[in-house]
Amino acid sequence: MKIYQAFHQDFHREHLLPNTHHLDVRAFPTPRREYDIFEKLRPEGDFGVISWKFTNKTWLDEWEEEAREKLKTHDAVMINPFPALSAASYNCWQSHPSLIETAKDLVDINQFQPKIAYCLYILGKKDWWTRFFEFVDPMLSHPGMQKPSGYVRGADIPQVGFIVERLVNYLLDGVYVWDYPVEHHLKKYGTAEFFLLDKVKHDYETWSQVAARYDTNSIAAMDDRT
Repeated sequence: MKIYQAFHQDFHREHLLPNTHHLDVRAFPTPRREYDIFEKLRPEGDFGVISWKFTNKTWLDEWEEEAREKLKTHDAVMINPFPALSAASYNCWQSHPSLIETAKDLVDINQFQPKIAYCLYILGKKDWWTRFFEFVDPMLSHPGMQKPSGYVRGADIPQVGFIVERLVNYLLDGVYVWDYPVEHHLKKYGTAEFFLLDKVKHDYETWSQVAARYDTNSIAAMDDRT
């Protein structure tokens, strides 16, 4: 499986990993952001995509060997760079409520999600990508997809990319969502509290009592800053 690393500015090149296939997305239109990258690569069957921000966001140094090992027994691997946000959030919509008005017409927005993947760092086999396109394609015509997202780094950016990013959380059957060890949490956050919170998330009652202490907006800002 080829793993592509997408970038869209010349200065991004210095952040690209040597073992990935570097993909300059300026070579084709991407109005739907990552979705258009996935569609471009779809003829390859099995493929993976990460962004030029991968190392800065995930803080991962060694990951490819483990990811390829997981692919032997899983349909896809998703590397969520925000484990603290995942641990503290009820579901993928909590951190971006401006998307809910559109999303409620597409999926169950009240579903509790013990595991959450953000940022679309996905290594997927052909069958998983087929399920992805079959699930997502009918939703792209919803008029809400073109409404402003309210994104902090560009409020007028359409919702479509951010909604697609979250829709993968309804396709986690057979998927390995990256499980960070406690050492990684200590390195990135200086605390094991989010690691421990993640470990009780399978038990909603226990998790909800602990998670009530946290402000997910603050955690999102922290996670995206590291």
